[in-house]
Amino acid sequence: MNEQGLRWDDLRIITAISETGSLSGAARRLGISHATVFRRLKNLEDQWGVTLFERSRTGYVASAAGEEVAGVAKQVDADIHAIERRLAGQDFKLSGSIRITTTDTLFTGLLAPIFENFQAEYPEISLEVVISNQILSLSKREADIAIRPSRTPPETLLGRKAGAIQQAVYGCKNQWRNQTLEEDSLDHLTCPQSLIQLLPSNVRYF
Repeated sequence: MNEQGLRWDDLRIITAISETGSLSGAARRLGISHATVFRRLKNLEDQWGVTLFERSRTGYVASAAGEEVAGVAKQVDADIHAIERRLAGQDFKLSGSIRITTTDTLFTGLLAPIFENFQAEYPEISLEVVISNQILSLSKREADIAIRPSRTPPETLLGRKAGAIQQAVYGCKNQWRNQTLEEDSLDHLTCPQSLIQLLPSNVRYF
């Protein structure tokens, strides 16, 4: 077999002959002359030392080798068109999987509808959400993205502020109407002591 490389134009000719069943049909499809198709086909068969098409009264029928080459040619043609569509932005679909870790409060109070909208817009992406208050390791691929309430992310990670979280303490209006909340009167609350210390001593009711 000749070592000369196969060209895309050669594959187009084989595909056209296979699909139209004639040299004239292939010539019309490719916009070239009948003689050019005949010459190119003969050169390919001589180059490879195989018969690509059987000649009959009804037209050209692909041999086993011809069917194999035509099948490869169709796949190459489909791949080329797919690349063209992607480069033109007409068939660019994001796909894959994303593993996100966040806390239960952020998920139920904020992120659940956002994730739902994301999944509807990008159905090819598999979204896995790990709800945990434990810090997972991104470097060990325990998660791809971590959404946490923190002002100082670890130095090994790149953090981006997504928003601000505000907190407040609420109580029953009738019960607290004439009372002043002192710091030591909030010990029964389950909120962190650091939050209690931020409350002014003259807080009444809301």
